[in-house]
Amino acid sequence: MNNPMKEAPVNKLMLKMGTPIILSMMMQALYNIVDSAFVSNMGANGEMALNAGPQSFVISILRQFVLVIPVAFVFSNLVIAGTTFKSIIWFTFIIAEMLTR
Repeated sequence: MNNPMKEAPVNKLMLKMGTPIILSMMMQALYNIVDSAFVSNMGANGEMALNAGPQSFVISILRQFVLVIPVAFVFSNLVIAGTTFKSIIWFTFIIAEMLTR
């Protein structure tokens, strides 16, 4: 069986594998520029929208670590112990979201 990662020239592999990454980074940069241009026309509300993002991100990450991961841990231990069905783990996010409301 041929393994192109072993046999193909490095320059060809770098071009083949790097092009999608470079294009996606360029698209993200373009998106950020266009988004900033639209938000800058919104006045005070636009500035508030740009400045509230990091705090919202931190709250989302903390919710994941404080609720979702422990709930998944408890559910997985219940499944391992055989006290509940396996598909309860699919409800982890929903139950964690209900706990935060």
